[in-house]
Amino acid sequence: MKERRKHRRESLAPYTEIFPADGGEPLEGYPTDMSQGGLALEADHEMRVGSEVTVAVHFDPVVADENASEDDDSPVEFIQAVVKRVAPMGNRHKISVEFKDLSEEVHPILVGVLSFIDS
Repeated sequence: MKERRKHRRESLAPYTEIFPADGGEPLEGYPTDMSQGGLALEADHEMRVGSEVTVAVHFDPVVADENASEDDDSPVEFIQAVVKRVAPMGNRHKISVEFKDLSEEVHPILVGVLSFIDS
């Protein structure tokens, strides 16, 4: 079967949330794969293909600060996306989203991580 993906996929596991634009229940978990084009996440419920969503990718702090408290937030980047595929996986679903307008200026950590994966 011919590979149709534009970007190399990599298994990467930053904590991720997908928020539906219509205010429905968010999905949360760890991506099964990520690329410059988007990500896939296994979830307990499905989303409608074509839905507009906001993806929140939570990263570990780049430099550990020994003076930081446990309440300090880790970096989070928010990316607009659209649901491209939904595939049943037993009692779960694999939700694939395509990023819209991913840019280094707005999403420097994610673009850096994905550039490293693509190299």
